[in-house]
Amino acid sequence: LAIIKGDEALAGIPVIMISALDEIQRVAHCIEAGAEDYLAKPFNPVLLRARIGSTLDKKRAQDAVAKARDQAEQALAELRATQEQLVRAEKMASLGQMVAGVAHEINTPVGIALTAATTLSHETAALKALVAAGQARKSAVSDYLELAESTATLMTQHCQHVASLVKSFKQVAVDQSQNERREVDLRDYFEKILVSLGPELRRSQAQ
Repeated sequence: LAIIKGDEALAGIPVIMISALDEIQRVAHCIEAGAEDYLAKPFNPVLLRARIGSTLDKKRAQDAVAKARDQAEQALAELRATQEQLVRAEKMASLGQMVAGVAHEINTPVGIALTAATTLSHETAALKALVAAGQARKSAVSDYLELAESTATLMTQHCQHVASLVKSFKQVAVDQSQNERREVDLRDYFEKILVSLGPELRRSQAQ
């Protein structure tokens, strides 16, 4: 019996012990060793067939329970994997909406800064031409300097706004794609979220 139960290929086979010894301790020892049942000699063939049938029914029931358990565990593992995929997909969809919103939000200040830079470039070329021709008047230089100062201020403001948007987006994007804990300043964090969701909030007229 020990050899059978010690072999992985045979361990699942139910065993009925038959012995001339009918001592209680001997019976208990056989059951503890892994025997499914025990019969003492001389045995009744009808009783033996009944015990075999009962043992086989019990084995089939155990196999069915084990199979159902394995199937349930597999289904649970697949369900968890599907849930994780859905969570990731939801995060990516949310992130995609945020990217579109931030891109729209960035286009305006970038466009203004580009227009200002283009204007400044044209005015600089015009002043250089006047200087080269010796026709640069003091008023023209003064007007150019005022334009350059205001344009530089305008470009700086909008570039800082873009930098702020990108910083907010990067932090919120990290939090959307990761589950790591970190300490946050709630006011600052909410402000970053509001900046990132600005276009959607304006369309929904949320207060």
